[in-house]
Amino acid sequence: MKKRLVELDGLRGLAVMMVVFGHAGGTLSHGYTGWLSPLQLLPDGEMGVRIFFILSGFLITSILVAEYDWTKTICLLDFYKRRVLRIFPAFYTYLIVVTVLSVLGILPVAPQSLFLAATFLLNYMDYIVLSFHLKSFDDIGYAVVGHFWTLSLEEQFYWVWPFALIFFLRKKAFFFVPILICVIPVIRFATYFLSPGTRGQLGMMFHTGSDVILFGCLLAICAIRRPVWVNRLILPSWAITGLMLFTLIMVPRMEQIFPSPYFHKLWAATNYSVESLLLTVIIANILLQPQAWYTRLLKTRVLVFLGTISYSIYLWQQLFCFSFNTTVTGQFPLNIVCAIGVGYLSYRFIERPFLLVKSKRYSHGPGSPG
Repeated sequence: MKKRLVELDGLRGLAVMMVVFGHAGGTLSHGYTGWLSPLQLLPDGEMGVRIFFILSGFLITSILVAEYDWTKTICLLDFYKRRVLRIFPAFYTYLIVVTVLSVLGILPVAPQSLFLAATFLLNYMDYIVLSFHLKSFDDIGYAVVGHFWTLSLEEQFYWVWPFALIFFLRKKAFFFVPILICVIPVIRFATYFLSPGTRGQLGMMFHTGSDVILFGCLLAICAIRRPVWVNRLILPSWAITGLMLFTLIMVPRMEQIFPSPYFHKLWAATNYSVESLLLTVIIANILLQPQAWYTRLLKTRVLVFLGTISYSIYLWQQLFCFSFNTTVTGQFPLNIVCAIGVGYLSYRFIERPFLLVKSKRYSHGPGSPG
């Protein structure tokens, strides 16, 4: 069985806290100001999500390629069984809780929002509203399930990717992956102008946002098939440190640095690609330089623990880290404590039992399943 990369668990932990702190900042009347000002450097929920996407593409593709090399095929049924055991239990538990709260009148949620979340179509909400001339249901309750656009995009991607990967592996046509990574920003740019009503979900839809996951897929393919190419990404520690600071601090603020409306339009199509490329280089160096200070930092117990329960934290933080929660559990910093605490309980009693089933049934072969 392939050794678990704890540094990637730590990176997940960092990513999920970027999301949590990013959302929690909205529960403060003036955001992160005063003595909380240093936190302005951390909260970027969108970047945290992109880290999750790249890691997902990297890990799952690594496992599928290893399975293909081991068996000369990929068992699609086993792959989707693993996805169900990994994603569905905690996900639908959260939706059931939200539905009950809605029925009791505690938390009003539009039925359409719940339906689109449950069917992994939430990332096409704007498109559906426009296409069927529906009344917008972007209400307070939508925020409770709004973060599930990420799972919608992932599930749509993984309905297609294993089939595409089998084709690439058999034909040795890996060049299609970087082509797709280049084509999707063009589609995103065209969508920006041709469908202005969907600009709010420009990076969320499958056909405009899946290039972020593909960066991780490409890294995995190169690491296994062309390791020399990946080794060329190794940079000195000082260079990676500078790249991290630029990516974390400067990239999210590019529209503020360059306020031109022309730049905003161009950045709307390219920012996902630029940020994902930089993050992929950073992740490659984390994997290739185990003794670097940033890799050792990611292996610390706190970050690894947060990374281990990051999926459950991501699911449940939405109930505590948004301004609609006016109870004490929605007040900073207790909302962050609640998000982590409930996330741990979800992991311990809902997520982990199914992960153990997944591990026992599908852990045979060259690597642990994703």
